Formats: sequence, C-alpha cells, structure tokens
Amino acid sequence: MRDKAVTVVIPTLNAYPYIKDSIFSILNQSFQRLEIIAVDGGSTDGTLEFISEIEAHDHRVRVIHQDRGRIGEARNIGIRAARYDLIACLDADDVSYPNRLEVQVKFLEENPEIVFVSCDTEYIDEKGTPLGIIKKHKLKNFLNYDPLVDGTVPHQGTMYKKDAVLSVGGYRDLPQGEDYDLFLRLSEKYRLGFIPKVLIGSRILDTGLTMKGFEEQRIYWLYAKDCAKLRRAGSLEIDFEQWYIKNKQRINKKRRNWRGQKLFTMAGVYLTKHNYFKAMGYAVMSTILNPIYVLSKIQTYNLVKRG
Repeated sequence: MRDKAVTVVIPTLNAYPYIKDSIFSILNQSFQRLEIIAVDGGSTDGTLEFISEIEAHDHRVRVIHQDRGRIGEARNIGIRAARYDLIACLDADDVSYPNRLEVQVKFLEENPEIVFVSCDTEYIDEKGTPLGIIKKHKLKNFLNYDPLVDGTVPHQGTMYKKDAVLSVGGYRDLPQGEDYDLFLRLSEKYRLGFIPKVLIGSRILDTGLTMKGFEEQRIYWLYAKDCAKLRRAGSLEIDFEQWYIKNKQRINKKRRNWRGQKLFTMAGVYLTKHNYFKAMGYAVMSTILNPIYVLSKIQTYNLVKRG
C-alpha cells in the first residue's frame, strides 16, 4: 500500500457543524497517503470558512468553489481535480471510521479486477456518537456486486478507480439518484465489490437531501434501473420526460409504498435524536403503510453494544 494514495471528495453546502467531524475523520485515518477535496456549492453558514482555515494549515486539504450545478457535478469536479488514482467518497455530514481507507485500499489491491468497493454503515447521532445500529447489506456475491440485482449501496462509503469512473462519463446531471445511476453504468463495464464491514458512520438528518427529495430519489432510481435494463438488452436509453409520461401509472402505484419507506426512515431520524417516542410512532405508521418493506428492512439491521 506504500505506492497507493487516495483523494477523498466531499461536496459541501451549509454543512456546519458536521463538516468538522467529516474532515477530521479523514485526516486521522490509519492510512495517511491522502488528500481531501471539498467542493463547496456556496455555503453561507461557516462551512467554507472552517474548511479554508484547515486548508491554510494542512496541505492535504483543498477547497474548490462550485458556481452552480447539482451534487453529481460537484463530485465530477472533485474527481477531475484529484491528484490520485483512487477516489473515496464521503458526505459532509458523515464520518469515516479510522481504518476505512486502509481496508478499502487493501481490498482493491488484492482484487485488481475490481474497480469499486462500498461497505456497511452504522448510524451516528447528531453529536457523532455511534448508536450501535448497524445497517448490513445482503448481496449475492461480495466480490461481484451487481446494482441491478442487489440494489444500491452506501455511496458515502465507496472507493473507486478514477479512470474507470471517467471512462463511463462520471456522474450524470440528475436531480437525485446520480450515485445509483453511476453504479449501474460502472457495472456494465467493470467488476464491482463490497466489504461487509462497518467502515463509516452515517447521520440521518431530516434536513438532508435524502429526506427532502425522498420520493424524487426513488423515481430517479427507478428510471436509472429501467435505463440499465435497456442498455443490457442492447437498446437505447429513454429520455426521462418520455419515460415519466409512460410510467405515470406505475409511479402512482408505488407512492403509498414510498410513503411507508419515508416514515420508516423518519423513525431512524428520531432514533439518532434519541427521541424514542417519535421513532416508535413513525415505525408504527410505516408498518401500516408498507409492512413488507419494514419487515425486510428490520432483518438487515444488527444491534451492537456501545460504551
């Protein structure tokens, strides 16, 4: 691993105070051949000032200003500016556990035919304290992750080879689901992998992009999956607007299930806030709306004792 180095790309937009935990979780990694590129989309809450102060004292940290564009383009900016061939992703409100980069670099070294790897996650509360709630991902083959079959995995826990991502065009300019869309396109050209270990801590914030655009994200996941099926069948992709018109009835049928999924996620939000009464209420409502989903999701969580 002495010859390997990693660029960690973190898009930021009004991420204060969580960005502090995010950046220091990288700077304090057991693997130290790294740089951090924060691509800031115009923060006004102190995020930019904090990162700039770190940049002034640590040559491993760089800030790039993004005038406009979505989060996918922010990631593309970071990838193109990266000095190193391995790119690790991290969201501004999440943290990497101390050995994350070391474990993922070793995995890619030992499996040179694999260009991408992700990992399991643990919920952390607003203060960054691990809650012992582990989200496990069940894949058919950890050495051959197929997003079309296995679904999406934590984007904030991914590491991939720069050239591979650039060869498929990087992230596309989608309002939501740009990560899953990338996974699908990568899988059509390369082998992807997964490490069934908890290497990151994730906050679930009611103000975050996932909660704000919950239904929109699922619509774009569905669109990305349909496009992947067309590509794999040797057909051309369909334009989103055309696809949406054709699939309106299908989308409407899924909305009740999606509402149940969102309520289940809100239960997770309140667990991280230690508001167990509200968490239970959202869990009950989600079970009423989408019992099959709740049952399947509960089976993917493990509890470990902390402290």
